[in-house]
Amino acid sequence: MKYKATVYYNEIYEKVMEFEIDVEIPDSTDIDDHANLIYNTIENEAHDKFDVLMEQDERLRYEIDDVTFQKIE
Repeated sequence: MKYKATVYYNEIYEKVMEFEIDVEIPDSTDIDDHANLIYNTIENEAHDKFDVLMEQDERLRYEIDDVTFQKIE
């Protein structure tokens, strides 16, 4: 399933990046664990991308405030 994620940063809730990600859910995954798998995959990717962004922009020195995402088709 493909998702569009938006990453927000700092006290002013400024959008710093958007990205698309394809989340693979193995057939063996229990249906109750799907939401956690999707959330954790997107959250981890957002933090990885933000770390790279922080290396390129010295103004970014804080943690991500929020990551929102929606399914796209």
